[in-house]
Amino acid sequence: MRSILLKHTACQCCYTVVKYGGPDQSILIRSVDVSWNNAFRKIFNACWRESVKPLQFYCSCLPASILVHQRRILFWLKMVRSDNVILHTLAGCFRDSVIAVLDKYSPTDSHCEPSMLSSCVVKRWFWLYFSNLCQAV
Repeated sequence: MRSILLKHTACQCCYTVVKYGGPDQSILIRSVDVSWNNAFRKIFNACWRESVKPLQFYCSCLPASILVHQRRILFWLKMVRSDNVILHTLAGCFRDSVIAVLDKYSPTDSHCEPSMLSSCVVKRWFWLYFSNLCQAV
C-alpha cells in the first residue's frame, strides 16, 4: 500500500511542477523525469543503473517526459472541440507545435487532421511509442 501511495504522490507532484513551471520546460521536464524514475527505483528497490522503462510499462505508467506531451495534446484537443471562440482561436495558434509533437509519437503511416483525432487514438499512439522504446531496452 505504501508503494502505491508513493507512486501516486510522485505522479501528482511531478505533473504539477511541469504544468506550472517556468519558461525553460525542457530542463524542468528532464528533472521531473529523473525524479519519476527515482520514485520507481525506490518502490521496486531497483539499482540506479537499471532502466525503469520495463517497470513503468508493466505498471501501465508512462514516463513523465512522454506523459507531459500526451496531456498537452489531449488538452489541445479539448480546446479545439470547445464551443468557446477564444479557446478555439488559441488552439489554432498552437496547431503547428501540436503537429510537431504528434509527428514524433504517431505511427509513420498515419496522416490525418490532428483536430479529428480522438483521445483514445492519441493515447494508443503514445503507448505504442513507449512499448517500442521498451522493446529496444
